[in-house]
Amino acid sequence: MSLRSFALAGVGLGCTLLLAGCQQNSITESQLNQRIERQLATQNNQPLRLQAGQLQLQYHIEDIAVDLQSQRGGRAISQLTGVLRGQLQIFGQPIKLEAPFNPVLASGLRYDKGQIFLAEPTVESWGQPLPPALQPYVQQLQQMAAEHLKTVPVYQLDNSLEEKLAAKMLRDIQIKDDRLQFLF
Repeated sequence: MSLRSFALAGVGLGCTLLLAGCQQNSITESQLNQRIERQLATQNNQPLRLQAGQLQLQYHIEDIAVDLQSQRGGRAISQLTGVLRGQLQIFGQPIKLEAPFNPVLASGLRYDKGQIFLAEPTVESWGQPLPPALQPYVQQLQQMAAEHLKTVPVYQLDNSLEEKLAAKMLRDIQIKDDRLQFLF
């Protein structure tokens, strides 16, 4: 075994022991939701935008609550809370729209370079009936939510030295018992 391989193995073992000793080989659902809440509060929460024909919408996400479920290989059920604002043309007349918009999304989770993303999110429900004027745009709304949410990390492993070390050694993640388990 070369000196470099030995050093890497030592770092990996040290990282694993450090994480195991600190109970950081996983993230609880509660920790994940707290981190998302902080992220929403500190970032410039840019709205999602949709323009389709005469429809122009912005969705301001106010909160995201994630429920981690072990069933079906692990799923994250995300309840979004926010306000949908926009304008559409009906019979040539502009109509302003503002309504609560609280879709529920189901997805897997994907790990990439220290960040955890929703994987292949799909809309399970809209939370309430959509206004009739939006019915023709259901597919675009689903696509808008899915495209945005799979590019924005829901968690980043940088909250502690242990998490930063874990990010260097982590191969993948899985959902198990309301936790994100780290796989080294």
